[in-house]
Amino acid sequence: MMPRRDSTEGVIPFPVRDPVTDSARPRTPGRVIELEAYRKALREEHGAEEWDRLARLGEEAWTWRDPESLEALESCVARLKAAVVREWETT
Repeated sequence: MMPRRDSTEGVIPFPVRDPVTDSARPRTPGRVIELEAYRKALREEHGAEEWDRLARLGEEAWTWRDPESLEALESCVARLKAAVVREWETT
């Protein structure tokens, strides 16, 4: 026969929180970022065509593997990088 165990044995007590006191504390409101609106503005500002061009140039550089294709790809990446850095600096 197994010895009887106290029902609280092995239980870690946690302090009870008072919801009234917790809600009375001043809180800093969070900042909500609407990602879809941000993405749309980013596409419009930088032009989706430039991002499409990046994809096309990447495929061409992978296919041809020539210096001219890589230069065109690097130039496109540099333009996009500058635009993205400007965007993040103003956010």
